[in-house]
Amino acid sequence: MRRALAVATLSLVTVLAAVPAASASTTDPSQPAAGNVAEPVTSPSTPAEDALNDSDVPSGTYSGDPVAEAALVAAEDRRLIDVNLVSKGILVPLLDVTHPFRVTGTAVSTLVLTAREAPYTLDEIAGLAPTAVVKGKGGVYDLNESIVILKGATLDVHGRGALELRMASQPAGFVSIVSAGGTLVMRGTSADPAVITSWDAIDGTQDTKTSDGRAYIRAMGGQVSLTNANFSDLGFWSGNTGGIALTGLVQTFGLGLGTGAATADPGVGVAGAAGAGANAGGKATDPAVQPVVTTTDQGVIEDQVGSSLVPEGVTAYLANLRIDGNAFGVFAANTTSLDLRNSAITHSLVDGVVFHRQVLRSSVESTSSNNNVGDGFRISRGSDSITLQDVTASDNGRNGITINAGPLATGPSAVGLSTKTYGNHTVRDSVLTGNAASGITVLGGDAITLSRNRIESSPFGIVVQKGTSNLRVEESTFDHIAKQSIALRDGVAGTLTQNVMRGGAIGIYLRDSAAQVDHNTISGVNGHGISVVGAAEGTVIDANVISGSGTSPIDTARSTKVDVPHTNNLDGWSYQSFTAVVVDHVKRPLTLMWAFLAALLMFTAFSGFRQRKRGFGSPYRDRTPLHMYSRGLVDPLTVAGAERPLALRGRIETTPERAPMPMPMPLPKREPKRVDQTVGV
Repeated sequence: MRRALAVATLSLVTVLAAVPAASASTTDPSQPAAGNVAEPVTSPSTPAEDALNDSDVPSGTYSGDPVAEAALVAAEDRRLIDVNLVSKGILVPLLDVTHPFRVTGTAVSTLVLTAREAPYTLDEIAGLAPTAVVKGKGGVYDLNESIVILKGATLDVHGRGALELRMASQPAGFVSIVSAGGTLVMRGTSADPAVITSWDAIDGTQDTKTSDGRAYIRAMGGQVSLTNANFSDLGFWSGNTGGIALTGLVQTFGLGLGTGAATADPGVGVAGAAGAGANAGGKATDPAVQPVVTTTDQGVIEDQVGSSLVPEGVTAYLANLRIDGNAFGVFAANTTSLDLRNSAITHSLVDGVVFHRQVLRSSVESTSSNNNVGDGFRISRGSDSITLQDVTASDNGRNGITINAGPLATGPSAVGLSTKTYGNHTVRDSVLTGNAASGITVLGGDAITLSRNRIESSPFGIVVQKGTSNLRVEESTFDHIAKQSIALRDGVAGTLTQNVMRGGAIGIYLRDSAAQVDHNTISGVNGHGISVVGAAEGTVIDANVISGSGTSPIDTARSTKVDVPHTNNLDGWSYQSFTAVVVDHVKRPLTLMWAFLAALLMFTAFSGFRQRKRGFGSPYRDRTPLHMYSRGLVDPLTVAGAERPLALRGRIETTPERAPMPMPMPLPKREPKRVDQTVGV
């Protein structure tokens, strides 16, 4: 038993051998395990120094079906190709595209609004195509067909008083509103904001399930204006179908996506939608709308339009919005002059606000992005000159704000991507609290300015890495940051000035980076005020006020060529003794766990040694025959009080004339042995 316990304990110790490296680090939760990079502890008072790596995968688990939803995204791209080719007269040359028409061939048909001066309204569409829009009571409209707005057309979604647009979204199919070069306007009033949501008419509620797709809004060029409106539970899987998508110059469409034999139904709505005006098969009959059945044929398309379709860019104004439960709150790519203000984004299934590629000269102001699975705000590579002013990002599953301004490629690539470094991004007067990884993470880029921000209650405050240049972090406040308030890693160059840091392990941390560090106030830290590791030529640490406790206020023992003039105020620093360092490590939970395992292992080993010292008994003691411990076979007649066997007694009583049978001879008796006598060697 003791031997088994010893083996089990040794196995447990072996399994836990990797625990210190993992538990001593806090890596970006969005990274796969193989991508985590942890640096070993190099000083008793220095915590693990980890890099937060960029990833497009959020920290939480996406609740949908990746395989099914990716296929639905591809089907949506194919459908929009069909609409584009029909509208250009390529697939159906004789079609009159001066009037609205319907494109079928998919589970949900598409109503195409063609160019004209006057805007289309929901009331007009309800009369033009009764199965597409059904007007209910109290300003409620049910949208049962997808809508595409061509260049020169405008869709104005508003109402007199309260307006609620319920976009059909259920297992039979889902609808979308897509601007393909046209203008989309959705507006309410400050007193009666418009409500736009996905709607499952079968369950009579919003659609919160993404695995079978979900209604969404998208602009592929043109202008978008969304004001005084509440959006909820829109979108799925990709940025293009993520909820509110401003995608502009979209990526190249792969053609040759033949849909096979096209259906001959002149218009297919969402079966089962309330008031859809469709029969059980989904057939619609709108005489005012021309039905067109299409399919994508590879040969026809490639001969006439080449290998891609290129819509225009997007300009957008979004103000006074409440967006809740979308896949992506707002997703933008290839967009110029996007203005998002006075809005709130919450509970997104991926990220709150994403500027993905080629978003230029855009701004977000007075907007919050909270409780999202991934980042609150994300600026990806390829975007330039983005300003985040007075934003709030709280309780997000990864970073409050992520800025990735590195080049799209560092050398030759399959499609010849640019090696340009992006940047000119600014984050100022913003509040970032309670985010799971960091307040702000910057990954590469040039001319990044982080000014007058307040960052609280996260493992890291600001993390900058991957060769960022011309960085400036100034006049910002850091409270309750567990590890490092400001961390510059791997080739960063910049200026850190007039910041206030309270608490945590390290105030400012530099690894293989150079910075002008001056006029910062660091208090209450328990490791180092400023720590510099690796190559740091050009670093100057000047005129800082540092208080707290630890082995040293300014740690440069592991670096080279750091200039530390005697202008720093270190009067409030309490140097930690060797005994205090040892006690601090002993009282840590991980240390206590290892001490307990070591004690258990030693106790088990000592118990086995004592057993061996007493010697060994017979290895077959448990198999000793029973007669070795008894008197052997006993004659029943010799036992006091025993009676004769019934058979023998009966014979004697029934035959008195016969002489009694002689008593049997006593059985031999075996010499008894003591039970406690040692057996064997």
